[in-house]
Amino acid sequence: MKATYIPPVAVAQNAQQALDVRASKPASQQGMTPVGLARANQLASRRPVSLETIRRMVSYFDRHEIDKRGSTWSEKGKGWQAWYGWGGDEGRVWANSIIRQVEGVKIMEEKQFIVAMRDGMFYIYQNAEDTEPVVEDSVENFLDTLVRMMGYSRDETEELVEEATEANDDEELVQEDAPMMEAESEKVDMTTAQRDALPDADFAIPQSRNFPVATPQDISDAVSSWGRYRGNVSFEVFKRNLIAIARRKGRAFVDALPQSWKDEMAEEVKHVARTILTRMS
Repeated sequence: MKATYIPPVAVAQNAQQALDVRASKPASQQGMTPVGLARANQLASRRPVSLETIRRMVSYFDRHEIDKRGSTWSEKGKGWQAWYGWGGDEGRVWANSIIRQVEGVKIMEEKQFIVAMRDGMFYIYQNAEDTEPVVEDSVENFLDTLVRMMGYSRDETEELVEEATEANDDEELVQEDAPMMEAESEKVDMTTAQRDALPDADFAIPQSRNFPVATPQDISDAVSSWGRYRGNVSFEVFKRNLIAIARRKGRAFVDALPQSWKDEMAEEVKHVARTILTRMS
């Protein structure tokens, strides 16, 4: 059964107010499309709302924030009616909070900020109304930012990082004096000059400059080409390095990682969450 959500009382009241104001206006001043009217009636009666509808609410509010600057807003014109018909400011906060809970691993809600994680990226919101979170692409950067917001010292930051990563201490590390590997046959769509121009850090195996990553597609190509690699670097090292590159390069690159890897990254965040919460207790 798909999850549904009951609109809070404040959201229902906003929607009903929009319907009442609309009914009091002449036809030429009545706002809301047929979809908007249906949504207002659904919210006003507090009927269950699907996750798909919640996503539409988030999208609506993001697109129509500018309507608040309209000349008829103070007169409860069409833009005002539509905004409140979708639940108003309280509706926006409610919809955004659900999306964060469903699409991200919620870590904590302390000192008026919220932390969540999606596809290997960390999002730090100042409060429930925040629509422009601080985004970090690694556990280390995330912890540095988080503890700075919480007022921790640098020593405490380093302790958190150590605790959060200790589970991976037994993984094989790439050695600086690792021998040159046999040339790989991975698929690449770049010229020799473009490849030569890439820094070592943009290769999943930097010592031998195997598996270059310049575009998100290169992430997928590297994963699919691993089976043809004949060097002595382990798959775990290759995987860890590729994830690090993806995180450093941004969301599009993380999206190109295999879903199972992203699931493991989410588990990593849960480990970090437990560490932080233990520290705070």
